[in-house]
Amino acid sequence: MRYWYLRKATSKGGCRGGINTKDGEDWSLEIGQDQHADPDVLALAVLHDEIVEFLELHRDRSVLAHALLSSYLKLKEEISESLRKEG
Repeated sequence: MRYWYLRKATSKGGCRGGINTKDGEDWSLEIGQDQHADPDVLALAVLHDEIVEFLELHRDRSVLAHALLSSYLKLKEEISESLRKEG
């Protein structure tokens, strides 16, 4: 499981936080000043590695695991391609 932190930034709302990379050397996700984060989505991001490993282990035995893993990989590629086009 990845290290994470999340703190309220101001009394007006918002938060500051992050989730580190797999090797712990940098940040995979950073949440800046006065931004909002959903605890449900943050929890999924923290458990990302375990969830992907589970889907990979069960993709041949579960139609749902196969569909979720395929959708995840397709979306990941779309997002990566979008970033390449920007830069």
